[in-house]
Amino acid sequence: MGHLITLADTKFLSDMKDTFIALDHSLTGEINYSEFKSALKNEEEEVVKTIFNNLDFDKNGSISWGAWMCAMVFINKLKLKHMQNLYEFLNNK
Repeated sequence: MGHLITLADTKFLSDMKDTFIALDHSLTGEINYSEFKSALKNEEEEVVKTIFNNLDFDKNGSISWGAWMCAMVFINKLKLKHMQNLYEFLNNK
């Protein structure tokens, strides 16, 4: 993970930390499904589930800080034109 984080700039890391903290309503250091879903309340349930399940790397029902940062750095590096391809790939796993 360290190598990925070096690819991101300080502002991005700060924003992602602030976002993670804002989503962690229960202050557990992890984002559970309910917390994640509340941030994506305008998305369809299946979209929310697909994204959450792919961010929950260890399949324990929550997204850890490490998993969050890995995913956010990876997504940040993708071009916008590739976002639809990513969703389709994750949705068809």
